[in-house]
Amino acid sequence: PLRQLRRAGNVPVDALDRLERVAWQMRMLVARPRPMRAAPTSPISLLQEAAEQIPLLRDGSVGASWSLLNRQPVHVDAERMRAAFRALLESGAELAGEGGRIGIKILRGEAQGFPVQIEIEIGRRGTELDALSMLVTRHLIESQGGRIEIDGNMTRVFLRNAGPDEKIASVA
Repeated sequence: PLRQLRRAGNVPVDALDRLERVAWQMRMLVARPRPMRAAPTSPISLLQEAAEQIPLLRDGSVGASWSLLNRQPVHVDAERMRAAFRALLESGAELAGEGGRIGIKILRGEAQGFPVQIEIEIGRRGTELDALSMLVTRHLIESQGGRIEIDGNMTRVFLRNAGPDEKIASVA
């Protein structure tokens, strides 16, 4: 149906962009983990690549401040984690609006089993992230063995720096 709408040419580009975003979110909600694609990756590169895909961040309409206090790699499927960060940053940039700010910190994790913690703060207090974007982000992060917490305008993502423990089949 999206292909037909694109060909028709009489659908507003903004509406078509929104429909494509919802279609992508639906595909990600049913995405399953891909353990064979997980590998050690730099979280800063995943965040930067995701931010480059968001027009409001790319053109500087929404400012972003970066703080890198932990250089440990994370063990994730880079494509899926980049998609999770893109959904989260895109929703945050829209909420911050032009002239708003997003603060991104990569810290040493304080939660047991999660040595990498990423904090994303959206400049405006009292706002809520898009529910569908948050659902997609949560699904993608948890499918990678991570955890996400939301506290007001602060979102915390906890990631592992090693692959999940392999389960040994019982030979009983």
